Amino acid sequence: MRGRELFPVIVALVQWGDRWMFGAGREPIRLLDKATRSKIQDVAVQGRDGRTLEARDVTFAPGTGASEETRAVFADIAARRAKRD
Repeated sequence: MRGRELFPVIVALVQWGDRWMFGAGREPIRLLDKATRSKIQDVAVQGRDGRTLEARDVTFAPGTGASEETRAVFADIAARRAKRD
């Protein structure tokens, strides 16, 4: 199961390599939908509402399993931002 969950990561890396190492139309391997034999869509990060998100659209926050050290780092970043603004 854990290996299968890496599938989107591997596909994203293949697509990145195709774009930046080979260029459009020069892909060494094509990833096709087995049922339709059509090219699969590019992997994208999406919000819960289905919007495609770019890096500038995402922020980080400590999770429920964050250590006190991690929480302190986030608190320090927030304090520095507050001083700047």
